[in-house]
Order: sequence, then structure tokens, then C-alpha cells
Amino acid sequence: MNMGNLIRVCAVALVSLAGVGAYSQEKVGEASLNEAFRKIGFNPQAKGCGYFVILADPHYAAPGTNFKSSAMECMPKVIKEIKTWGVPPNFIITLGDIVSSGNPCFGASINNTENMMKEFDMFKSDMATLAPIPYKVVPGNHDCTGPLDFDYNDFKKAFPNQHPYEAFDYNGMRCIILNGGHNGMLDEKQEQWLVDEFKRLERNKNVIIFVHQPLGAVRSEWKLSKSVRSVVENYEGDVFVFCGHNHGNHTEVLKAPTGKRVRQVVVEAFRHTNSPVYWVCCVKNGEIIATIFRDKNGRFTDIDVSKSAARDWLLPWEGMDVIATFDNSSADFHETSRKGGNCVYFYFYLHNLEGWLDLSNLKENFSTLYLMGTTLYFEKDASKNATLQLSADGKKYETVNIVPADKKMVYKVVLPQSLRHAKKLYFKLDFKHIDGGFTGFAIGK
Repeated sequence: MNMGNLIRVCAVALVSLAGVGAYSQEKVGEASLNEAFRKIGFNPQAKGCGYFVILADPHYAAPGTNFKSSAMECMPKVIKEIKTWGVPPNFIITLGDIVSSGNPCFGASINNTENMMKEFDMFKSDMATLAPIPYKVVPGNHDCTGPLDFDYNDFKKAFPNQHPYEAFDYNGMRCIILNGGHNGMLDEKQEQWLVDEFKRLERNKNVIIFVHQPLGAVRSEWKLSKSVRSVVENYEGDVFVFCGHNHGNHTEVLKAPTGKRVRQVVVEAFRHTNSPVYWVCCVKNGEIIATIFRDKNGRFTDIDVSKSAARDWLLPWEGMDVIATFDNSSADFHETSRKGGNCVYFYFYLHNLEGWLDLSNLKENFSTLYLMGTTLYFEKDASKNATLQLSADGKKYETVNIVPADKKMVYKVVLPQSLRHAKKLYFKLDFKHIDGGFTGFAIGK
């Protein structure tokens, strides 16, 4: 993906995390990590204490490719800085998107993995200079061949000593690495593994989750969020999430419907600052006592994530009065034609989409069709608006108006009387502005 597309994708990804508060530095940090430790009274050598470093999205680029990356300059700087510390971290973890030459964008696939494997090797060569400090890697959406690559065999070849998802103990906490895959979802095997992992834990044991995609997404990549929320929303111990993917720093508190509060840090990609940026997590006796951000100016600031803005941790259509929902993984959703990227349960870079919804199982009267996406409606430029044609028989279509609903990224169509008792609803959806994505439909009263 070229840089222009990458920037637009990141912007869309940030929009999909509706309500996320960007990190704002209210105080000048310390000049060194040791000074930051002293300020918060943390001694990494004390009994029960330890710390680790979190990086995200280096996007190594092999020579001869069309990708531009500062990883080859920045990562050695990070490693050199870390090796000057008197007390080294217990480990370093990188939150995915190690490479640039995996699948180029959402919904796309590659067949030749030669450059991708070269980029994995470039990363490993740099990380080898960290020895004896160990490192761990989280799979990112670009670290595979495409939307249907659930096995991540190339990742496994590059890192044979680490499974794409795993768990380990650290200073009284349980650390869980998840593989959100290309599409921001767990396959059935990993989802069951996660359920079993939480069942094995003591109910009050604190947990750190490392995953590439942020939790709380609604428009796309939401199945990962659904899987994790289902296992943590009634869990008694604290849950803290470190993730990447969006390339910018964000901290927030997710509030599950049960009242469970989960702290989340979205870690900045240093490739955009051309300078080492990372987070440091301090743990003492099974509890995170501090998270320190190293900014592009070399300052180390203790950030209390629990004081970040909180938002409801919702899934698509939650909080709305809908009768049925449809996405491209639903049994009642039938795609007949598409130009654009298919990410298994959502779409990206759509030009057009045609198909039909099976409404024969609906028992209630309905009058509204909802759509969820990011490039359906432009208040200031109607020429960019998507167009939608609907039909009850797949032959005679009528164009309908798409207007904003009360919920962000949700739009509605008041169905004509001729379609309010249809058993099948045929659609032709055309996008004039194709950089965003489309989640699916819902039927409302």
C-alpha cells in the first residue's frame, strides 16, 4: 500500500474507534528512564518488581520494494538506548506489523512471500543484538498473506520458537498474546483456547493482553473485540491491553455492559516520528503500577491510563432497536457481485456491492434499513455519497435516500411501502469514494 493509502487507512481505523481519546501530554517527562523510575519510586531490582518495553508497527521494508520505512534506522536506535540502561527490561515485545511486504492492504492477498521473509529476517537481525534480553512478537494484519491466511505459516517459519498466540506468567500476572489475523478476529480454535485460558486462571489474577488490533472497534475488526469482551466482562481480575495497528498514541478505558473496566494503550509506530517511541510497563507483585511513555523528544512520562477517557465497549448495532443484522459472514446475507476487498465479515475499499438479504424469517413488521460504514455519506460534498438501489424481486429497482442515523457511522433508509413486506431484499450499493469500509445492514421497525 502506498503512503497515501496507508495514511487514509490509519485515519479510517481511528474513526472506527469512536470515542477514543488521543494521548495528550500534560506534563514534561523526565530526561531518562531511571529518572522516571525514581520519580514514581520504582526499583526494578526490588523483590517482585520488573518491567518490559512495548513497541509497535515497525513495518520493515526490504531493499528494492516500493515501501518506505524508517524502521531500519529507528530500531537500532531503540536497541542502543535500551542497552544503556543499568537494569535491563525483562523482555521486549513488538505488537505486530513487522513487515511491509505481506498483504498490501485490507482484503488483498499475495502469493510471493520472498520479500516478506526478508523483512522478517531484517527484524530478527536487529533484535538479535538485544541479547541476552529476550523478545516476543505479536502477529499483525500485514504479517500474513491475506484475509484467508488463518494459519500464519510464514510467521511461524520466521519465529519457530513462538506460537502466534500463547500465554505466559510474568511477575504474578498472566500475559496473553493474541493473533487478531488479517481481519481482526480469532479463529474458532484460538477463541476456544482463550476461553479455556481464562477458565484456568484464578479469578482475581491480573491479566495483560497483547494484540495487534485495538479492542472496541465497531465498524470493522469487531469480532476480535467480541471474543475478548465475552471472556473478560465478568472476570474479577484487572485486564490491561497493549495494542498497535493505528500508528498513533491513544489511551482509554473500555466499559463493558457488565460494568467491567479495561484499560487500553494503543502504541505509536516510531516509523512516523523517525525517532524511538515506545512504552515501558512496570509490574510489582502481580500488578501494573506504572506505564511510562517515551516520546519522540526522548522524555519519559508516567501516564495513569485509568484516568483516560472512558467509553462504552459496544459491538455493531448494540444500543439500537433493530430486528435483524446482516454482514458477509451471515447465513441470510447473499453476495452476488463485488468489486473491492472482502475481509470475511466486513468489506474494505469497496467500489460496488450487489446481493440480497433473506428476510423470510422475520416475524415483526419493519420499515427501516440501516447501513454501517465510513464512506456512505458526506455532509459537505454530496457528490461523494454512496448510492443504493433496492428491489423486492431483483428486477425492478428503485433508488433510495441514505441519511445519517443517530449513531456514528450508521445511516438509515426509510423503506418504501412496496418493500416493507418483502421476503427478499435485493440491493445494489455503489461507492463513489472508496477509501473506507462497509460493515453490513440491519433491519429496524
